[in-house]
Amino acid sequence: MIETDQVMLTLARRTKVNLDFVYAQRHSGNVYEFTQLLNSMLSMLISMRAEYFSQRATVSWDEVFEKVADKEEKIFVGVSKNEVQIKGDSPTTESPNLINSVYFSDLIDRLRNAFAHCCFELERDSSNNIHGLTVWNVPIEKNRLDKQKRKWQASISEPQLRAIAYLLIAYLEATRGPELHVEQVNNESQIMNPFNELEQHYPEIIQQMPKRFNAHQFILLLVVSPNRF
Repeated sequence: MIETDQVMLTLARRTKVNLDFVYAQRHSGNVYEFTQLLNSMLSMLISMRAEYFSQRATVSWDEVFEKVADKEEKIFVGVSKNEVQIKGDSPTTESPNLINSVYFSDLIDRLRNAFAHCCFELERDSSNNIHGLTVWNVPIEKNRLDKQKRKWQASISEPQLRAIAYLLIAYLEATRGPELHVEQVNNESQIMNPFNELEQHYPEIIQQMPKRFNAHQFILLLVVSPNRF
């Protein structure tokens, strides 16, 4: 197994554990499930798209659904498979250049670019509760707030975003998991430490971090870093 694939799979597994815990506690009033979901997507999409999807062939929705068929009940909670196949909005007078995404890997690319360049806006209900978000892509980052420049845009509900997160994790597990035989990590030295991997590739960002690693702060520093690509 490629070392970076091993890191990505480990990150995906631990992200799922965190999401499972937060959603199990969502009615306690002591957790912010959408914030955890958004942070999970930030870390997974930016790292997994760069290390796993960008150098691989196009991945279709049919291929993904076939790989995760035995996990559908846990993935699609409150949302159907059709609703998860997000293509994007049609062109409008305000945003005339919008195009659709066709493949699963297209959506991963679009979401990665949206989150990495802060091209998203939270959607709230009348009680100020977050229930989804609008995401978009622009060719040049400096035009990220110009609706005329948007080339892709989609409104995504919390159930849709949650399903996409679990779908991404399940697909990575199905395609790369069999190569990693360590199912439960009792000895951290058995696998590559994700922090060491980040330190190797982004030393200037890690140096700005406090002693205790904070994933959210890392993502924010990565977004504004001139050496992020």
